[in-house]
Amino acid sequence: MKSIVLSEFAAGRLLGTREVALPIRDQVTAALDAGETVALHFAGTNPTQSFVDELVGVLVLERGESVLDHLVMKGCNEDTKAILHFVVGDRLDQLAERTALA
Repeated sequence: MKSIVLSEFAAGRLLGTREVALPIRDQVTAALDAGETVALHFAGTNPTQSFVDELVGVLVLERGESVLDHLVMKGCNEDTKAILHFVVGDRLDQLAERTALA
């Protein structure tokens, strides 16, 4: 399992922009492509919805719901859990709409 400690990328505690998420998503993508499960450690961070969408939401759109079987979210406070649930739910809805239109 590949572990990524997100506090290493934070400005203080803030994970605030899509640009910060891009190189992290590249690491996640490489690990997933190698067949690894990825643990994302959120402890000590305050991620924004934009950050989470760029990191996790895009993966859901690109790889489908099954990508969630290979991601483990650790150290999430209640706010982070709420953001993750919203982003993943929204992207799954978009994925379902795409499928329905196809």
